[in-house]
Amino acid sequence: MNTSFGQSPTPFTCSGPDGFGFYISSATTNSVGNDLTYSSSRLSSLLTITGVRSTLCTAAEIGVSLNALAFNPLDKYLYAVSRYDATQFSGKLYRIGENCQKAQITVTGGIVSFNTNNRNTIDAAGGNLSSGTFDLNNNYYVNTSFTNTASTGFTNKIQKIAISGSTATVVSTQTLTCSTCTNEVQVTDIIFDESTGKIYGSNKITNTLYSINVSTGAMTPIGMTGITGAILGIYKNQSGAVRAIDDSGNIYSVNISTGAFTYLNTSTALNSSNADAASGCFGQAHISGYLFIDANGLIDLNVNGTGTGKAGTTTLYANLVQNNLIVNSTPILADGSYQFLGFFSGSYEVQISSTLGVFGTAPPPQGLPSTYAFVGDFIGTTSGNDGSPNGKLSFSISPAGSSVENVNFGIDAKPVANDVSAPTQPNPGGTIKVAVPSLSVTDIEDGVPTTIVIGTIPDPTTKGVLYYNNIAVTNNQVITNFQASLFQFDPVEGAVNVTFDYTAKDAAGISSNTAIVTMDFSVVLPIDLISFKGRYMSSHVALTWMTSSEENSDVFIIERSISGRDYVPIGVVKAGGSIRVVNEYSFEDKAPNTDNYYRLKMVDLDGKIYYSSIISINLDKEILLKVYPTVFDEGIFINGNQAENQKIEVSIFYSDGTRVFSTMLSEANQFIHLQHISAGLYYVRITNKQNGEVVAKEIIKN
Repeated sequence: MNTSFGQSPTPFTCSGPDGFGFYISSATTNSVGNDLTYSSSRLSSLLTITGVRSTLCTAAEIGVSLNALAFNPLDKYLYAVSRYDATQFSGKLYRIGENCQKAQITVTGGIVSFNTNNRNTIDAAGGNLSSGTFDLNNNYYVNTSFTNTASTGFTNKIQKIAISGSTATVVSTQTLTCSTCTNEVQVTDIIFDESTGKIYGSNKITNTLYSINVSTGAMTPIGMTGITGAILGIYKNQSGAVRAIDDSGNIYSVNISTGAFTYLNTSTALNSSNADAASGCFGQAHISGYLFIDANGLIDLNVNGTGTGKAGTTTLYANLVQNNLIVNSTPILADGSYQFLGFFSGSYEVQISSTLGVFGTAPPPQGLPSTYAFVGDFIGTTSGNDGSPNGKLSFSISPAGSSVENVNFGIDAKPVANDVSAPTQPNPGGTIKVAVPSLSVTDIEDGVPTTIVIGTIPDPTTKGVLYYNNIAVTNNQVITNFQASLFQFDPVEGAVNVTFDYTAKDAAGISSNTAIVTMDFSVVLPIDLISFKGRYMSSHVALTWMTSSEENSDVFIIERSISGRDYVPIGVVKAGGSIRVVNEYSFEDKAPNTDNYYRLKMVDLDGKIYYSSIISINLDKEILLKVYPTVFDEGIFINGNQAENQKIEVSIFYSDGTRVFSTMLSEANQFIHLQHISAGLYYVRITNKQNGEVVAKEIIKN
C-alpha cells in the first residue's frame, strides 16, 4: 500500500446501532480568478435522529481537502478524492481509517485527476469528482460534475472503480445523459440502493432526484417535493432509509420512489463548503443465537453444549417468523450460530426447522429427525429455559431497531436400544437365577447410557421372576447406574419362552426406542426324540416323528402357530409310555395355513410338559406341481421345480373315470401331447411318487 505521510489507517469498528451518517466538509473557500481552493476537510458523524454532529477527525488530522466520500461496507474504510486542495489538487484517491490516518490508493485506468485548480480547465475536462458511493461488491462509484458557475451543458460522468486491497482499477466510465431533462443538471451526491440495485443522484440546481443506469449512463427523473435548499449529500441511516442534508444543515428523509423530501431536524455547527455525505458505519441490528448439541439437556438448567448446524446428517435452518409469516430464513452454520440482519420492530419468533423458510409464506414444519429431540430453548446465557423445549422462541423488539442475541436452542440425539436374546439354555429349576443377556444400548453423546427402564415384566406365575440386585423388578421400573452383572432371571419349571421390553435414557433424560429381551429355557426330555418332520401332501400337512426311547410318556399334543410365537393345539396322539425301541408317530393337519409352525408338546404321566424343536411349512413353497392350460388343443404342460430323476405319474381320465392316457416322467417342466384324444371333458392327475404329492385338475379338449 502506498501510504501518505507514512500513515497506516485502521478500519472502522462499526460497533453499536448508532444510526449515523458520515459528513465531510471544508471550513473556508479561497477563490482567486478562476483558481479555487478549499481548506482541509473535517470528518464528522451525523446522528440522524437528533441532528447532533460530532467531530471524528479534525481538519489538521485529515490534512487535505476531500470530496466524493463513501463508506465501503466490505473492508470498513472510508474512501474520498482530493478536490481543489492547495497542494494535492484534484483526483487523488485516499483510504481513510478510524484512527484519522489515510493512505493514497493507486488507480489504474484513468480516474479523473488534475494538477491544477483552475475551474475552466477542470470543467472543460468534464468536471470534478464530487460524489461517491459503494455497492456490496467492492465497487466505488464516483460522479464528476462541473463546478464553475460559468459552465453550461451536461457535463456529468460516472466512473466505476473496483477496489482490491491496496490498488484500484477503473472498470467503466459513462457520460450521464437525460433525454427528458429540461433544466441544467449538476449531480452533487449519489447513493447505491441495495434493495433495487440502482444508483440515485440529486441535482444541486433543482434538487430533483434521479435514478442512474451505471451501464448506459441514462438518468431518469423521479421528482422533487418538500425541499428548497441545495442538497449537499445523501446517505442511509441504520435501518436503510435514505436521508439528505442541505446547505443549511436541514436533514430530510427521502422517498426514492417519488422524490419526496420530508424534513426531520436540523444539524448545528455544520460546514457547507466542499461538503459530501456517506452512509454511516454502525453495527447493524441483528437477531442471533446458537443451536447446541446439549448432551445433558436441562439437567444443569442451561441451554448450552457443542454448537452444530445439523441433526445427524440433516441440515437445520433458523426461520424468523412475524405474524405467522416467514420474514427471514438462514442455514445454521457448522459452529451452531445463525444471524438475521435488518431493522426489527414488533414481535417475532425463531423456529428451528429442517426446511428453509420462504419469505412471505407460513413457516414450514420443523421436521426434526425422529432420532433427535429438542431439549431446551432460552434467550440468554444464564440459567433458565422457556418451560417447553420445542425449537421455538418468541420475543419482542423494544425499542425498535434494537438487537436480540443468544436466542439459543438445544437438541439431543436419542439413545438407541437393540433387541437382544440368549441362546436356548437348560432350565436350572428351583430358585436358581441365570444372567439376563447384556443389554445393547448406545448414545452419540453419552456413549453407553446408564439409566435403563424396564417396561412390562414377564408374568411371574407362568414365566418367572426378573431380579435386579436380588430384588424383584416391577413394571416400568427405572434403574439408574445400571450394571449388567446384577440383572438376573429365575424361570418357572419346564420349557419357557421369556420376553420383556426395555428402554434407555441418556443424560438429557431422553428415552430411546423400545427393545425386546428374549430368553428360551429347555428341559432334559424323558423322551428321546429322534426326528420331527413335516410335508405338504396336496391337501394336508403330514407330520411324522420318531422316538428311540420313552419314559412314563402320556400324550403328544400337536401345536401350530402362524407367527412362530403364539401356539394353539390342533391334535393329540397317544404316546408309548415306557419303551426302549424306535417308535414312529404321525398326524395330519387337514386345514393348514399358508405359513405354519409346528411343535410337539410332550406330556408325561406326572403332568410334566416338554416341548420339541419347531419346524415350519410354507404352502407356497411346498406346492410345486402345476398343470396348464385347462382348455387345450395340442396338449398340456406339467410345470414345477422338482429335482431330476423323480418319478412323476401323469394320468388322463374321461369324466366317467375311464383312463385314456398314462405316462411316467422323470422330471417336471414337460409338454404332454394329447392330439389323439377326442374333444370333451377330462381329468388329469399328477402324482409325485417321491413325496406323495398329488395334483388333480379338470381339463377340456377342444
